[in-house]
Amino acid sequence: PCSNPLAALKVFESERRKGGFEHGTTTSFYFDCASFFFERARFASDPATAAAFQEVALQIITSVLELGLEDPVLMRLVAYRLQIESESGGDSDMLPVLSEVALSLFDRVKTLRPEEPQSCRDFALALAAKASRMAGKG
Repeated sequence: PCSNPLAALKVFESERRKGGFEHGTTTSFYFDCASFFFERARFASDPATAAAFQEVALQIITSVLELGLEDPVLMRLVAYRLQIESESGGDSDMLPVLSEVALSLFDRVKTLRPEEPQSCRDFALALAAKASRMAGKG
């Protein structure tokens, strides 16, 4: 198993370039690669390594948004995944960052799709999760 986040990131970048059009425009490629990094973070030997893997996963999963700029469905998918990862436990410094990015994406979706009740619900749930996490630290 790969234990070096930067080495694994280089493999991702190489595969993305090598794959050309197929990998470069397929959202599943980005989600699968981010899943790899999130999984490695869960099994990292220390919080610093976990945070490094989560940071790389965040870079990868948010780069998928470049494929569909201002696409609320894609933003929502990325936000859901980041929210799940931020609630996965552990003591990595990246968990609040993942949550904040998810919250920001849910807010953007709410702005783009105000007529959809789900947009407001997702944003409200993300805010509630943030408040709960902050109350737990207090």
